[in-house]
Amino acid sequence: MLIVDDQPAVCIALASFCDELALTYVVAGDGELALRAFVEHHPELVITDVQMPRLSGFQLIARIRALAPVPILVLSMLGQSQDVEQARRLGATAYLVKPVSLSAFRASVLAALGAGFRP
Repeated sequence: MLIVDDQPAVCIALASFCDELALTYVVAGDGELALRAFVEHHPELVITDVQMPRLSGFQLIARIRALAPVPILVLSMLGQSQDVEQARRLGATAYLVKPVSLSAFRASVLAALGAGFRP
């Protein structure tokens, strides 16, 4: 899993969630680092914010989508319909607005990883 957010507290919380489910993950603090990590690690799921330095989440989604059909879960404070529509149009699998409940986040992650995933 690739976790992408420029807020360290969010990355720590998502990493903790992954640890609880015994999921392997890599963390990137901006879109450029995330793209490099994606190419290097080939994660089975990407969780990204859209507001980031150097390369926005929207740009990251488009670039990742050009490389692979991996599920992309957006986790963002931007909740306007045009933001959700843009992310979907670029290839995001799901879009959650921060703050999100742990149960909704967990359900989205498990759905993105597929029915065969058993924590």
